[in-house]
Parts: sequence; structure tokens; C-alpha cells
Amino acid sequence: MQRTTLLLWRATAAAVLAAAATPLALEFQGQPPAPARSAHARPDDNRFTPVAVIPPGELDEPIAFEVLRDGKVYVIERKGALKVFDPATKTTTIVATIPVNTKYTSAAGVQREAEEGLVGLTLDPNFEKNHWIYMLYADPEVAKHVLARWEVTGDTLAEDSKKVLLEYSVQREACCHTGGGMTWDAKGNLYLTVGNNTGNAQGAQTDERPGRQPWDDQRGAANTNDLRGKILAGGVSAGVGGAHRPD
Repeated sequence: MQRTTLLLWRATAAAVLAAAATPLALEFQGQPPAPARSAHARPDDNRFTPVAVIPPGELDEPIAFEVLRDGKVYVIERKGALKVFDPATKTTTIVATIPVNTKYTSAAGVQREAEEGLVGLTLDPNFEKNHWIYMLYADPEVAKHVLARWEVTGDTLAEDSKKVLLEYSVQREACCHTGGGMTWDAKGNLYLTVGNNTGNAQGAQTDERPGRQPWDDQRGAANTNDLRGKILAGGVSAGVGGAHRPD
């Protein structure tokens, strides 16, 4: 009797499980339901309409831009120009031209166009009050990149307000990887991305052969005593120079 009861229980349990599983199988027949849309999901592309703000031909190799609260737009060009677009007049004006290096010269003396130039732009978080603008550029004479701050008002850059905040050496024998992107945190620290300044060998960036230093990341990105190939942070908004790797 005990054996019979056990077999009946097993049979009943199997029937219940089968019955419970049947609706689940039917529910997913055909097209599966669309997943719920997250509140932070990217909006559909058809919700945006591209609008040409600056007419074609008015910019030459634009690198970065910053938009003011009044709608004006500061734009930097690789060859050194800082421009401002005024939406009220729909005109673009050259504010200043920063002297920069734009060339690489190989060990054989062959010169070619570089990624270097005026490569970074950001506005101070308190720009409405202090009018501070920060730009990263390639020094025209010395193989180094310079982060400096100026005061700018409208279409006027105060040249005598320039304050150099950071400099680091680079090689100008082989292309590429300059970096220059900048952003701020809530405490007023400026974050700067610095490229590895290493030639692209389409493989491991480790090359210890003589004369191949520009292709060897051990001398830069992998070297904690070198600022290249890093994300740097500095309290420059308060006028304090220097930089460190953020924790």
C-alpha cells in the first residue's frame, strides 16, 4: 500500500508540474514582448533634428567646442585659431590665434602633418564670473605640450592674462595620439586626458630596439614617472598648478 501511494503521489506531482508548465510555453509563442524602456535609455534618433549652426567653410579642422549660457559657442581649430560663434548675428569671429606646432619630423628629416596643434579646450565652472578659458596646445618651438589659462570676454582674449598651469615633454618624430579632452568634477578639479604619444605599429606598443623609442609605450604610458598616456587631475580652478593621477 505504501508503494502504491508513493507512485500515485509521484504521478500527481508530475501532472501538476506539466499543467503549470503548459501556460508558460504558450505565453512565449510568437514574438517575445518588448523589454520595458529604462528611464535613462537613449532617446530614439527620430526625436532629433540636425541643425547646421556654423555654415560650411568657416571652420578649419575644428577640434573642440564649448557652449555658453547665452548660446555663444567657442571653437578651437588644430592650427591654432580660437573662434566664437554668435547666434544672435549668426557670425563666426576669430578671437585669437595661438602659436602652435603642427608638424612631425622623422629621424630621416622628412616632415609631415601631425595630430599636434591646439588640441584641448574647456571653460572654468565659474566662467560667468571669472571668464577663465583653458587650452592645451603644442609649443611651436620646444617639443612639449602646454596647458594654460586665459581670460576671455566675448571676442577678446586677454593675452597678458595667460597663466601656464602644466607642461610635459613629447616626441615629434612619429605620429600619433595627442589627447587633450578635458572635464571637471564637482569640487572644481580639472581632468585632462593625455595621449600616449606613441607611434602605431599595429601591434604591441613595446619596442626596445635602438632608435624605436617613439614606438615604445614603456617610456610613456607604462611609466608612472611620465604624464603621457594618463588621465590627470589638478586643482587649477583655484589657480593651483600641478597635476596628479586621480585615485
